[in-house]
Amino acid sequence: MPRLHTAAARLPGPPAPWTSASRSRGGDRPKQSVRVLFSPDQADATQPRAGAACFTPSPLLLPLSSPSSPAFSPRGSLALVKSVCFSRHARGLCPPPPPPPPADPTWCRLGPAPPPPSHRWPHCPPPPRRSDRGSVSFPSSSLQCFSVPRRIDADLTVTTVATKPIDGQKPGTSGLRKKTKVFMGENYLANYVQSVFNTLKDMKVPVEGGTLVVSGDGRYWNSEAIQIIIKMAFANGVSTVWCGTGGLLSTPATSAVIRCHGKGFVPFGGFICSASHNPGGINDDFGIKYNCENGGPSPEKMTDLMVAWTAKLTEYKICDKLPVFDLASPATYKVGGHTVEVFDCVDDHLALLKKCFDFEQIKVSM
Repeated sequence: MPRLHTAAARLPGPPAPWTSASRSRGGDRPKQSVRVLFSPDQADATQPRAGAACFTPSPLLLPLSSPSSPAFSPRGSLALVKSVCFSRHARGLCPPPPPPPPADPTWCRLGPAPPPPSHRWPHCPPPPRRSDRGSVSFPSSSLQCFSVPRRIDADLTVTTVATKPIDGQKPGTSGLRKKTKVFMGENYLANYVQSVFNTLKDMKVPVEGGTLVVSGDGRYWNSEAIQIIIKMAFANGVSTVWCGTGGLLSTPATSAVIRCHGKGFVPFGGFICSASHNPGGINDDFGIKYNCENGGPSPEKMTDLMVAWTAKLTEYKICDKLPVFDLASPATYKVGGHTVEVFDCVDDHLALLKKCFDFEQIKVSM
């Protein structure tokens, strides 16, 4: 059965199938869960089923959905689309197929091919409303934008790499800072990251099956470091990695994500690739710090254990056959039993700041 990859899939059958759907009573009031039946076997039917709301059989437009996204088979299948509101125009017979609407990234077009991985999905902007007879309307108040999880077939074999201790890996209050070229040296970053994972396991932190935040401040070598940490996280048993778009999260933004993203306090911690105010660049500084499950920096007793591990480390673990994950835009990648979730790098921090400051009053006073 072909899956709906990230944003698109082809409906089977030569002509486009008609589609029926249950709709809520009371005009345009949204119905929380709508059952949509795609019936390719009856694609040549000239009349819709009695009592069915009917809309255009042209290439179907669906909003980005949650993991309960549609899956299609040659015989047709049921799909759940959350919080969909059908227009009151969706009554009677299907009109002739209208011309395709202008491309809009808030819609998933069921067409010939999925968009490239770098396709950008804005964070829940108000979607367009089509008023032609037989169309479907998705009001922004009842719709959340989700990327359909993109499944990636990759080799998750864990490779154990022999290494030896590297001097000078004692973090300060703001993490470990060195010249960028030092971090780019053989095993320097990997040694430190593995020492952190070993420390967390010694302290009974739920690394296995847990969620980890990984991002940075965008300085030189930030993207490469994040990809290394993701591969090492999966090798050490982490189930889910959260990343801000572009691999960007400042230190306070990472703290906000740990405390507020999703249900709140989900991750066991997070890596931040940052050297704060120090200049970045290949000839300047790079840094990494670890924040705990409360969003705050590692306490001294934890950093002492990290330093002890850096002095005795003989190997590190990495899934070195994993591909490079595209962090340019919000997306969810499924690799075996592991997940990489890329979300807007501003939203959680902004929402938290709005609880602390009156933005409107600040605008007025400026």
